[in-house]
Formats: sequence, C-alpha cells, structure tokens
Amino acid sequence: MSACSNEKQIIEKWPDGTFKLQGIKINGVKEGKWIYFRDYNQDTSKIEYYNSGNIYQIDGYAYMTIKDSTTSSTTHLSDRTEYLDSLKHGTQLTFYPDGRIRSKTNYTMNSAEGESLMYSEDGKIEVKSEYNADTLVSFTQFHPNGNIAVKAKNPQNGISTFYDSLGGIKHKVIYQNWRAIDTLTMEQE
Repeated sequence: MSACSNEKQIIEKWPDGTFKLQGIKINGVKEGKWIYFRDYNQDTSKIEYYNSGNIYQIDGYAYMTIKDSTTSSTTHLSDRTEYLDSLKHGTQLTFYPDGRIRSKTNYTMNSAEGESLMYSEDGKIEVKSEYNADTLVSFTQFHPNGNIAVKAKNPQNGISTFYDSLGGIKHKVIYQNWRAIDTLTMEQE
C-alpha cells in the first residue's frame, strides 16, 4: 500500500443499530470485499471490487426459514457470479437452498457463451443449452428419467423435436422468430 493512498474503512448501520454494509474505500473508490447486510446482521451479498471500483465477483445470499421448534432463520448462497470490468465474465452458478447447484452458465463480457446447464433438485440435468454470443443455438430438455423430452437446433428459427418419456418422437414444431408456425406429426413426415 502506497503512503499516498487514502484508505478508509466504511461501516453503515440500519436505524436499529445493526450492520447495513461494510467495506474499504481507497481514494474514495470501493476496493476489496464489501459485505451488505439485511436484518439481524446476516450478510446477504458479498461483492469484490478491484482496479478502481470495477466489480470482480458477487456472491449473493438469500434467506431461507427453517421450520423447526425454534423457527430460526439462516442464509444460503443462492448465486455466485464472476465479473470483469463490472460485466459478467466467467461462470455464474445458482444454488438450491441445500447448497447443490441449480444452474451453471458461462459468460464472456456479459454474453452467455458455450454450454449452460440446469439441474433438478436431485442433481439430474433438466436442461442443456448452447449459446454463441448470447444467442441460444441449441436446447435440450430432459424427462425425469433422463431421456430427451425436447431437442432443438436453432430454436429461434428451426425445428424442435418433442419426445415421449420412452424416447419415441411425438411431434415436431417449426419455429420462426420464436413463434410456432407449424406442427408436424409423425404421419406427416
């Protein structure tokens, strides 16, 4: 740390005296890890700043009430997103209340890029999507038994194939600008 820098610990409190936020400013700019609080001094999000106030990473917290004899509250990580120059850049993970991954999406400078996955509560893949420069280029949704339910290449202007839970084709839908314009049954093919 340079002797010329002006580092200041920032702490703000709610009217009832509990913490609202806590972090450091260097020369008037947020730097490092900042913690934001809601009621009862529980942290609800953590944001890491670097390089003169640009967001590096956000860990978001959400509240969950545990219903037991004490009816106490707890927090869980609901979202973890990586940032570069305040834009989503890297992996974004969302979580179920028990900590298991709900979804995983990759970003390049705020645009979804590559594979994106959504998981069921029991850990099975529900949806697998592929993005190119924030454009959805393919989409596959799965039945609970793991078989494909819907498969689409170029879902905006293409054909989506719908399957029954045993893997047989039910029908196909032709899309143009995200609108269904025709349905093909297996007899029509």
